[in-house]
Amino acid sequence: MNFLSNKAIGWALRQYSKTNPRWVESFIKQHHVALSSLTIKEASRYLTKKKTCEQ
Repeated sequence: MNFLSNKAIGWALRQYSKTNPRWVESFIKQHHVALSSLTIKEASRYLTKKKTCEQ
């Protein structure tokens, strides 16, 4: 996939993580081999912030 496709997938997952963070985290864990590092980085951006704020 190209850069913009990977970024867009990450953005979509990141948006969904606002309403269902557990699902996105599970999805990333299950598909991390197939996802690009950029997609994972974008998708987990709010997951990381949420965990940091809760501690």
